[in-house]
Amino acid sequence: MMMKQLVKLKQLVCRHEPGLYVKEEVFQHLQGKTVYHVCRKCGKVMKEEFLTWEEQLERYGRYL
Repeated sequence: MMMKQLVKLKQLVCRHEPGLYVKEEVFQHLQGKTVYHVCRKCGKVMKEEFLTWEEQLERYGRYL
């Protein structure tokens, strides 16, 4: 119980450094991937979005 409160407090005061992560699953979507923006310091999932293959190339210049 106390650890959950400490993690939440750390996430509140953290200056987030977002990193892109793609969850590898057994069954993958044919149209694209779900991309998670996760803070490297505290582990908070800041954003979750589904990107098609074309959107990935436009935004990042490569497939994730």
